[in-house]
Order: sequence, then C-alpha cells, then structure tokens
Amino acid sequence: HQIMLSLADEAKEVEESQNDDELDENGLPKPDNRGNVYLKCVYDLNGIEALGVDPKTPVTDLFTSRQTCLASADDDQLIVSFKLRFTSKLDYFKMAVLDEDSAPKRIKVFLNRDPFDFNDAENDEPAATFEFKNKADFDKLLEFKGIKFQSVQKISFFVEESFDGEKAKIKTLKIYGKPKETINLAEYSKVQEKAASMMNNQQKRFN
Repeated sequence: HQIMLSLADEAKEVEESQNDDELDENGLPKPDNRGNVYLKCVYDLNGIEALGVDPKTPVTDLFTSRQTCLASADDDQLIVSFKLRFTSKLDYFKMAVLDEDSAPKRIKVFLNRDPFDFNDAENDEPAATFEFKNKADFDKLLEFKGIKFQSVQKISFFVEESFDGEKAKIKTLKIYGKPKETINLAEYSKVQEKAASMMNNQQKRFN
C-alpha cells in the first residue's frame, strides 16, 4: 500500500477522456435525461490520486479509450480519490472492468475526507458500500443514495476486494452529477488546457 500515483505525476492521454457523445455543440458537458453531467469537467487535476496501484498502470488510464486499466499492486485493494473544483451533487457512477476475475467485488465510498488512506478506509464508516455478484452488475448505473451526496468536494473509492482475491483492475470510472455552480465554456476550457500542459510536461521529461 506504499505506492501512490497522482494525475499530475502521470498525465497522459487525458485529452481523449471526454467522449464526443458527452459534449454538446459548444464543447460543454452534455447532460443526461436527469440533468447530470460527467463530472470530469470539474475535477481538480492535481487532486486525483490512487493508492496501492501498480505504477505501470497510471491513474490516467481511467480516462482514456485504450484497452488498459488501473490495477492494484500487491494485493486486491486500491483507492482512487477525486477532488472537485466545485461542490457538486452526485447522482451515480459508471465503472467498466476488463474481466470478472479481477473485477471489484466490494467497493466502499467515502466523502470529503482529505487526506484519505488505507487506515481510514479500513476503520471508518463509508458513505455507501457497493457489492457486486458478477461482471453484469457493472453494466448498470451505480446510484448514490442519501442526503450525504448532496454536497461533495471529494470522493474516494476503496476497492476492498476483487473476485479472485489477487488483483483488482478497473478499466474506466466515471462520476455523474450536478455542480452547484454554473459551468461555462471558459471554466471548462481551463481544465482542458491544464491537462494538455501537464501532458506536454510529461512528454518533455522522457525526451
């Protein structure tokens, strides 16, 4: 559990993370029929962290269309945390997995905890717990219920165990909800510009 990666450390291919069908004609997040948007538009790119992950599978793999995944390192536990630039009401999340063996079997969700680590995850009461029976469960909208999800600035996902008990792997993880402040094109562009800048800096380090 000593391995910790942040989006700032491993920023690559972030610009591919917003699918065309999730943007409107102005390049802004397109709401679903509930009025929710994919909240990547308000992610704090310096506040996305992963604990207990294999360094060969950076956290940015959660945002790309590649056939890759975020994988645990030493066992089947990992933590992924997202800080939001605007306080938001969370409605549901979507998660895709590569196969059933390495798919999460139990996920605990914690809110507004900063810092947050494995000691907190294993000893504190979660805001919600999701139990999965098979891979088909990941095809559903995984809904957040309760008033505690009405005002969120940070959300942490603790994968407590996987089906095979050896490794946990997550292909994509997307959070949907409503920011409590209006998103305008200028604000959204700042996120994209910062992601591009971080990616360029990453490339320079390896050139």
